[in-house]
Amino acid sequence: MKEFIKRIVSLFVAALMLFTMLQFPIIAEDGDGETPEYTVEQVIQLLEQIDSLQEMQDKRKTEFAATKRAITSANFASNIFDEEALEEHELLAAAYEAYVSDMFEKRAEAKAAYDSLTPDQQAEISADLSG
Repeated sequence: MKEFIKRIVSLFVAALMLFTMLQFPIIAEDGDGETPEYTVEQVIQLLEQIDSLQEMQDKRKTEFAATKRAITSANFASNIFDEEALEEHELLAAAYEAYVSDMFEKRAEAKAAYDSLTPDQQAEISADLSG
């Protein structure tokens, strides 16, 4: 059972990384070392892929939540831990950390892209996302 959980979490993390890599075309830096230029559409795509902090917290409670069986009721008195449940918890915690790290990287990239736009382009994005 624990091998199955490890494989599922590993596949989930790998799929998340692959999805992230394939989602955006690589924007290379100019030869002068200047920051890349983004289009309004690219910035909107970046912003739409970011989960809100509330969504991140909700996923922690649902997708990445370990079962509540780390200490079984039969073993509670002797305080013997269920090793399989603890391993599941550790795998899910590691997967959540990878998810959070990925989200914050996306946030930083989206902020840099948004900041590189002109005020008119930023206004266009604000109008597009609010309407």
